[in-house]
This record gives sequence, structure tokens and C-alpha cells, in this order.
Amino acid sequence: AMEKEWEKVKKDDWEKAVTFVQGANQAFIPLRDAGENVKMAAQLLTEKKQLNKQSISLSVLLSPLFEKMRKKAEEKEVVFSVPDQIRGTLEADQCAMTIFTELMKNAVNMTPPNGYVTVSVEENQKLIFVHIADTGPGIAVQDLGSIFQLFIQSDRENQEQQGLGIGLFVAWKLCQLHGWEIAVQSELEKGSTFSISIPVLHE
Repeated sequence: AMEKEWEKVKKDDWEKAVTFVQGANQAFIPLRDAGENVKMAAQLLTEKKQLNKQSISLSVLLSPLFEKMRKKAEEKEVVFSVPDQIRGTLEADQCAMTIFTELMKNAVNMTPPNGYVTVSVEENQKLIFVHIADTGPGIAVQDLGSIFQLFIQSDRENQEQQGLGIGLFVAWKLCQLHGWEIAVQSELEKGSTFSISIPVLHE
């Protein structure tokens, strides 16, 4: 049902777009359930995950996630900041929600009380850059090269929960499938910034 709904989404059809995002949100936000992440990872490892990319506004894609992540941050007493305006149109499958969910969830989980998680967006003629920065414990230099590998976790002492080391792998593989790039910059005791670069869709 979600796929049929997604196919109806048009650039200026905001009502249908919001309906799609809300439906996708319900499907992918519960990825805190490790079983769902395992299923997604299995699909990605066996190359059985097929994408159905369509045009959608980045604002429509991210806004519902912001509301949910803000509530999660408030529960941890973490300040969650997002841009006042988000511009840009891209091509994405509904599973793109998972990429941003996992990265924002990871940032909130890594950040101690009274810390900050900041989402920012930049755009030029060719690319949209989404940055998700936290003031968590950071990632050691020796761990940066393997942070996106399956079942790999950085040694972060103040981490709220270890999980299974699947979320970042899923985000990385889904970025690959979309033709997007994901990178991380980090410094111990200062925090990390995950950045996604996405081709702009010109219509």
C-alpha cells in the first residue's frame, strides 16, 4: 500500500507527500527494534533491496523525523536544533527515511544530557549536504575507517546503549544504493558530524 501511495507523490502535491512521509515514518522509525534492522541488513547484504526513487522535497522528507527526534532528545535532556528552512528537491525511495532516522537517532543516543545535536543543510547547484552533528564522546581515529561496517561499534564510553552495530551499516548501504555519499568527521571528547551529499534534482 505504501508503494502505491509513493508513486502518487508529485513535487507540488504536498498533501499526498505528507501522507506518504507519515506512512513511511511509521514503518521506519521503529527501527529501534533490532529485528527490523537485521532484516534490512540482510536485504542489503544479499542485494535484494530494490529502490523505487521518486521526486520529493527534502523538507517534506525530514520534517516529520525532526518532530520525533526532538521528543527523543527531550527525554535525554539533549538540545536538538534544526534549520528554519530547508530547500531542495531530490530523488529518493521511501527507505531514505531510514538513513536520516538512523543518523539522527545515533547522534541523540551518543550525546550526554545538556549536549547538542544539530542538523544543518547546505545546497549548491549540484548537491545538497545534510550534516548531523553531536557533542558526544567522539570516535577514535583508528575506528573511523570501520564505523560503517556491519556489527562494528566505536569504543565510546559514554554511549547510552550499544545496540547491535547495524544502524550505521544500513544507513551507509542505503546511501550507496541511492548514489549518495556519506562521510564522518570526529574528534574525541568533542563530538561527531555525519554528512550526506545528495544530487540536486532539477525539474
